[in-house]
Amino acid sequence: MKNQINTYILCGGKSSRMRTEKGLVYFRGNTFMSCILNAVKPISENICLVTSNRDYEKFGLELVKDIFPEKGPLGGIYTALHHSSAEKNLILSCDIPLISTEIIERLLKITAQKYAEISYLADSENEFPLIGVYEKKLTKALEFSLQYNELRVQQFVKSRYSRKIIVDAEEANLLKNINTQQQLASLN
Repeated sequence: MKNQINTYILCGGKSSRMRTEKGLVYFRGNTFMSCILNAVKPISENICLVTSNRDYEKFGLELVKDIFPEKGPLGGIYTALHHSSAEKNLILSCDIPLISTEIIERLLKITAQKYAEISYLADSENEFPLIGVYEKKLTKALEFSLQYNELRVQQFVKSRYSRKIIVDAEEANLLKNINTQQQLASLN
């Protein structure tokens, strides 16, 4: 059953460490974006890509251009929430090709059961605020942070009523951000 949640995948960024557009990198015969969409489509019909790169048009989804360019992931989250008509919004980065439908469903289920402005996944060592659910009402607070160039996602998340959802050790691998060619090679 599909949720009435809007999903935004953040595709912006310079990809300086990967040296190519991360969402379009191939992994096991599919682009990162295809892998993420395969995990998201069973649970969300409303999927948008936050990017101005027209190469993403091939996925047949709405592209939403950053309102505040060059402001990193926090700017992407702001753009998503500003664009959305939904109260709760699933925010994902484009560099998590191992993400699964099941782990996203668990995030959404816990988010529905316990109130928080932001609910996001973590493992025993790392936090992944770009695998999270953000409330639309955060739009003004995000805009304030962007105007004052306070761009650290972790800092913003910690300043709000947030809930960290810990996954077990076997699932931690599903949350990995792949930022370099070396990290990509280690997956194959």
